[in-house]
Amino acid sequence: MRAEIRGAYLKPSRFTGFFCNGSMPKHNITLAIFFLTGSAIALLVLVVVKHNEVLSTTIQYLVEDASTDHGKKNLMLGSSSIRRLEDRNILKCGPWLNRGIGNSRISSLQYYLSWSQLVIDPSIVLVYAGENDISTGMSTDEVFEQYKALVRQLTDKFPDSDIHLVAIKYSPRRQSRWREFKSVNLKIQNYVSDLPRIFFHPFPETGGTAQSSFLDDGIHLTEQGYNLFISGFNEECATL
Repeated sequence: MRAEIRGAYLKPSRFTGFFCNGSMPKHNITLAIFFLTGSAIALLVLVVVKHNEVLSTTIQYLVEDASTDHGKKNLMLGSSSIRRLEDRNILKCGPWLNRGIGNSRISSLQYYLSWSQLVIDPSIVLVYAGENDISTGMSTDEVFEQYKALVRQLTDKFPDSDIHLVAIKYSPRRQSRWREFKSVNLKIQNYVSDLPRIFFHPFPETGGTAQSSFLDDGIHLTEQGYNLFISGFNEECATL
């Protein structure tokens, strides 16, 4: 028997013969197809995870949380603005566990909190979320409803913690969305104003939109920008 590929001939081998000479039992064929298909799916999953920042970071955190007791650390949670805060020694009231997820939406944080076996006893939870949601086309009402659900989830999970919410910043690259950012910020501020142990920190308008507060991408913050970003929280924290 000869197996022909593009005009060339391959001598029968144990492998080619196994599949091509009809001697392979049907159940073995089924198992082989299942194995090869499963391997392809596994490879596809690995590729997707590797190139999906939200998914890969979430999996990393889930693995760490499953084997670590984080103890009395405070918790910071949010998108890349939180993720990048880790390398800066400017946040008071530490120590902190950073659970920032780049490119995340509010729903990404909700999934992480639902799936994680997080063992931690934070006095403070610091949250930044909503910017990516609006920037990808969600309405202000949708974002506000998801934000409220996140706040409820956090208060249920950490009933003895103070929760500090940082307002959506006015990133220059996303200037077309500033009106929506402001709308959501006002809705959140009004919503939490009467809730116990929940604090809202507006992003300072003075200097808060200056190019010097942002990196060249017009989204992520410089050192100056981060000092403004967390100024309200740090002032509140100094009184604790």
